[in-house]
Amino acid sequence: MDVFLVPFMEEMKMLWIQGVQMLDKYRKDSLMLRAIVFVTINNYPALYTLLGQFKGKVGCVVTTKFYP
Repeated sequence: MDVFLVPFMEEMKMLWIQGVQMLDKYRKDSLMLRAIVFVTINNYPALYTLLGQFKGKVGCVVTTKFYP
């Protein structure tokens, strides 16, 4: 899984920190585009991998509950 996520996360890091210059055709002006991964939906093994935990060495997963 890391083989597929590393290039994606490097691009997302570049998009967040540096940004990419884009052209707004409607306004005919340039703008700085920035992006970030806000939410992911995973099963627990994938979640542990994303958090950098692997091979049985896992801690507690912190979840936040939102109440209306």
